[in-house]
Amino acid sequence: MRGFRFTRDMKRFSACNMGTYTKTECRVWDVSIHVPDRQTRASVARVPEPIAPPVAGHVAELAIQSLSNAIELSSSRLILDTSREPLAFANHGTIRFIGGSSITAARELRPATIFENTAISPDGRHATVELADKQLAVFEIKTGKLLTVVELPGYESVHVFLSDGMLALDWGHEGIRIVAPANGAYLRTLRRPPEGNVTVLAASEKAPLIVIGTSEGTLSFGRTDKPSMPFRVVERAHRGGIVSITFSPDGRRVASGGLDGRVRLFDAETGNPIGAPWVAHARAVTAIGFSPDGRQVASGSTDGTVRVWDAQSGRPLTLALVGHTEPVLGLSFDPANRKLLSFGRDRKLRSWDIASLPGTARTSAP
Repeated sequence: MRGFRFTRDMKRFSACNMGTYTKTECRVWDVSIHVPDRQTRASVARVPEPIAPPVAGHVAELAIQSLSNAIELSSSRLILDTSREPLAFANHGTIRFIGGSSITAARELRPATIFENTAISPDGRHATVELADKQLAVFEIKTGKLLTVVELPGYESVHVFLSDGMLALDWGHEGIRIVAPANGAYLRTLRRPPEGNVTVLAASEKAPLIVIGTSEGTLSFGRTDKPSMPFRVVERAHRGGIVSITFSPDGRRVASGGLDGRVRLFDAETGNPIGAPWVAHARAVTAIGFSPDGRQVASGSTDGTVRVWDAQSGRPLTLALVGHTEPVLGLSFDPANRKLLSFGRDRKLRSWDIASLPGTARTSAP
């Protein structure tokens, strides 16, 4: 090899082999992901312009709390003030908002509060609160009324709301138990494959589909309306445990992040992999999310970095975005202002300007 050459920003380099003068081949490498960017003849070879990273925007303070802190003990009511700011709820790397105005404006990023380990129903009416002694409380968000407290002798701390508003709970080796959030009544059990302990559950808001991630790196795809139908199992989907799972807005794809630092896409109905794994981060992928139009995927890691990807091709649209000093808890696209929000355990809320990235278009706020 000869002709090693870095770009000025040190993000890519080229190298050529010892061919003839008329047939010398060169390759261009993306330093951040350590794979060839493209191969071309020396006669037309040139180092392409690097992908422009999003501009780091404003930083705001982030309060991280347990939703149990918002329970008024004297009345057993959930008190949430959404008049001044929206409230964010994190459940294994996915983010949901309720109430308030937009968290970002053209020139401002407002302080926010995020509640951990809380699931919100698809219609935004109900929220879960983990209590001591293996109890799970379900509240009506609008009124703060306590609907039920479910005693969970077999509960393993992982839960998610389904598309029909019912609540799915990891019940250990027994399977996934489905209960009614209004009164905790048992409905049915989904017999999951036995490999590993459940680390994350995700459900589609569009269809009766559920995905189970385990400590062994296995993903299981099933239907909640057909408990007798066996799960479609993808063994070793990740090298190590599954950390985060999310559905695309149209419910047709699933993105997963693992301890191996990789991101993968799957068909939500069949469980078939879509493309090769994306080498995303040096450490575990703790947060993952689709853009509202499903064209981009954002990933965040325990190393504090964030990246944005083209959901169709798997092409990285950014280098590693450095800003957080601790793990990323969640990510949210703000299409109205063409920004990406990242929530960190360092108690910082950061905005990234993604207006220049391919596939990013301004849309009206939902």
